Amino acid sequence: MEKAQFLDILSKYIEGRASKQEEQFLHSYYQFFMAETSVIELLENKEKERLKLAIKAGIDARLELAPYPVVKKVSLWPRFVAAAVLLLSTNLAIYFYTNRNQGEIIQHTKYTNDVAPGKQGATLLLASGKKIHISEAINGLLAMDPGVKITKSADGLISYQAIKDKSNTATAYNTLTTAKGETFRVQLPDNSIVYLNAASSLRYPTIFKNGERNVELSGEAYFEVAKNANRPFRVITEKQTVQVLGTHFNVNAYPAEEYARTTLLEGSVKILSDGNEALLRPGQQSAIANGASKPGIQINTVNTSEAVAWKDGWFQFENADIKTIMNQIGRWYNVEVIYQGKPPEDHYKGKVSRNVKVSQVLNILETSGINFKIEGKKIIVK
Repeated sequence: MEKAQFLDILSKYIEGRASKQEEQFLHSYYQFFMAETSVIELLENKEKERLKLAIKAGIDARLELAPYPVVKKVSLWPRFVAAAVLLLSTNLAIYFYTNRNQGEIIQHTKYTNDVAPGKQGATLLLASGKKIHISEAINGLLAMDPGVKITKSADGLISYQAIKDKSNTATAYNTLTTAKGETFRVQLPDNSIVYLNAASSLRYPTIFKNGERNVELSGEAYFEVAKNANRPFRVITEKQTVQVLGTHFNVNAYPAEEYARTTLLEGSVKILSDGNEALLRPGQQSAIANGASKPGIQINTVNTSEAVAWKDGWFQFENADIKTIMNQIGRWYNVEVIYQGKPPEDHYKGKVSRNVKVSQVLNILETSGINFKIEGKKIIVK
């Protein structure tokens, strides 16, 4: 959608002349308007409230709630028009919306097939070779491994507690694996917390020994590392080693992605890859190409909320191409993505809940001109 089209719809909405389809389009933007700092800073408090009430009333009327009177006509504020321009890139920007309180998107699906969102779940592989499907296991004691007991809390957290064990056995390892459409959380033996995204696995010792805390990751995870200056914590992936003492960071190491990315939120981390080193500071992200064509470690300043949005139940994109978006959708909804013809080259910005059916996400993406078809567990991009 071009800027002129967007502003025309916006003007008609505020003046009470918008069609039902145009109203629905703008209702989809409600949460973004209220959350985007660059927009809000350009409006006075009175104007913010009028905008909020106008769009909120339209949403409520559509949901048959209507706690506010519908605003039929108000003047068009120049600063709001200027703010709206900021929402659009020189190319194309799609801003996603879901009504979290109502648990639905203000969209009508046209898909005859649909796919439910992912859920909390994982499989734990013990040192003995036994597999435990966590979602099917009862709360409380899950298993005993050498030197530890493994428990599951009521909110689904797996944790490890050391027990007295006089045997001098070799280090035992557990592996926590999420399938497509699953995510899970584990508290490691040192009290570090790890959030595991879909289609990922984490291998770790049941007891950290010899002054080291090393884990192996495939896929994506967010780490809240317990501080211990005497015992460095290392995340080992196929392309890199991330070394920290105590910090919060996200590692995206899916082999199918173009880059392995580490994003730092708090503290500092050292990135090691093929003889190269780099030190990250909060707000920075390292990128290491999964192919051999782009050696070295790239460092960029980024919006860290994009990297960790999945942990809080959101898809969020900043200048992402359609393949990056569909890779995330494919992993979370456990679907195969098939492209008919050349994928669009546009880049997108947006945010949408991961707790809705896939059709609702695709409906919003289709406002950019992309067409989708759902066939069973396949999504065809046309």
